[in-house]
Amino acid sequence: MKKTVFIKSYQIFTMILKISFALMIFSIVSKLFAVTFEISSFTSLRHFSMYVNLANDVSVAILFILAISLSSISLYLIVHRYKNDQIRNLMRSIDETWELHHFLKHNESTPIIPTAIQQVNKSNKVTREFNRSAKRSIVDVQNDTVTIYIQIPRSQQAQRILQEMNSQLKEQLSNRMPDYYFSNGTREKNILWIEGKKR
Repeated sequence: MKKTVFIKSYQIFTMILKISFALMIFSIVSKLFAVTFEISSFTSLRHFSMYVNLANDVSVAILFILAISLSSISLYLIVHRYKNDQIRNLMRSIDETWELHHFLKHNESTPIIPTAIQQVNKSNKVTREFNRSAKRSIVDVQNDTVTIYIQIPRSQQAQRILQEMNSQLKEQLSNRMPDYYFSNGTREKNILWIEGKKR
């Protein structure tokens, strides 16, 4: 199966959002450092504040470009849905994607017995890997079809969690979207595709 326009755009959008968040933190921290260096009694630090201010200005400029990119992607998705589908399905796709993330998320175990700490730590590592993959899942709802994109974790233990959830996942999708009937998942490399057809 091929990625839909929404799946591709959602992946780019979330990546830009993460970069923007990191840049925003960097910008705030660099500004605080610049102010601290400027009021410092050390001449070398006051001179260094010029470079920190420059780094801050560059990060703000990049943030502005990223904000324009996010707006452009959003506008493109709205126009694309308006022409080819319905705009409400765009909002529904975002909602169903977040719901799928919430449904797939596994909570990490907390060690109770000291002798079980090593086993629990291994379990937590598998759970974290599974949750990272689950966060990359995307649901694209359209008038006639639903396309579900789930990234399969690399480790065998994390994959087993997904396999054990297979029937629950199908039931969850059917309950959330009763107007569609869903096929069994099809694996292509490290992606699990589930397709829903309108009843």
